[in-house]
Amino acid sequence: MTSAQLTKILSEKLNRSQQDIENLFSAFAEVVTDACSNSDSVAIPRFGNINATLVPEYIGESNGKKLLFPPAISVNFVASTILCNKIKEANS
Repeated sequence: MTSAQLTKILSEKLNRSQQDIENLFSAFAEVVTDACSNSDSVAIPRFGNINATLVPEYIGESNGKKLLFPPAISVNFVASTILCNKIKEANS
């Protein structure tokens, strides 16, 4: 499903304009980005958790040369049990 298709479906289900839905997605992305930038997690009831973890800098090797890898933020999504069960039900 494309973002345009998702926007259209949500617009119809929520009886809101597509622009309202696009604004919602933009605000959601901004909030999640801010939280992840601070290595925080975002919990979305009945959907799942978006977790961010800071990976510290480290020295590694490549082709016999030592390289310094900068710190990075690793982002991970963990689906809720409710979401997993609904997906299983839909596929059975």
